[in-house]
Amino acid sequence: MDFGNLKDIVKDLTQSADKRAVSKAQKLFAKGQVDKAIEALKEGHAASPESNEILFEMARVLTFANRAGEAADALRTILRRNPRALQRVNEMLEEVRARHQSVGPLYDAVAEHFIRHDDLKSALDEG
Repeated sequence: MDFGNLKDIVKDLTQSADKRAVSKAQKLFAKGQVDKAIEALKEGHAASPESNEILFEMARVLTFANRAGEAADALRTILRRNPRALQRVNEMLEEVRARHQSVGPLYDAVAEHFIRHDDLKSALDEG
C-alpha cells in the first residue's frame, strides 16, 4: 500500500477549498500542465471568490503562461480588497521577474493601487 499517496488524500480532504485549489494547481503546474492549473484555479475561485490565496496563485501561473493582462487583473482585485497586501504583491512580482518573465502589466496594477490612494509619486516610480 502506498502511504505517501494516502497522506496526500488525507491532506487534501482536511484542507479548505481554497487551499485545495491552490495545491492542485501547483501540482499541475509542476507537471507542466499550465492550462489545467489555470482551470483548477478558476474553479477554486468560483467556489471561494473571496480567496486572495487563489488570486495570488492565479496571477503567478497566468504570468508564466504569458497572460500578464489577466494576471494584472487578479492583482488589482487583491489590492482593491486589501491594500495592505502590497508587500506580498511586490514579493510575487520580484519572484516572477527573477524567473525572467514579463512583469510590465503587473506593475500597472501596483501603480493603479498607488493612484487610488493618492500617492502619485509612488505610482510614477512603479510605472
